[in-house]
Amino acid sequence: MGHTPTSKIANKVKRFEVHRKRQAEKRKLQEERKLERKRQLQELGKPLPQPKTIESKRVKTEDFVDPEDEEIRGDDAEDEFAPFWNDAKEPKIMLTTRYVCSSLELVDGLLD
Repeated sequence: MGHTPTSKIANKVKRFEVHRKRQAEKRKLQEERKLERKRQLQELGKPLPQPKTIESKRVKTEDFVDPEDEEIRGDDAEDEFAPFWNDAKEPKIMLTTRYVCSSLELVDGLLD
């Protein structure tokens, strides 16, 4: 970029300002390049590249479970917790505290 290195600037405040301006300039250039690449791909009619995530890299094997499978749906419906997931039954909640509770206000608020 042809700038004076920030390590050569003696004044701490001025050095910080120069560094912050250079970082903002760098981010702006990166964003412009990114938008330009996006525009070029759209003009050529190519699809935008999808980010490579763990999930998108995963190779599907025969042991994967399809959530739309009727057998799986049947298993889910027969599950002992199915009424809770379907909001057909309200779960029972038990709060426990120590003998000497340090947050009585919290417990009182939850009980009300």
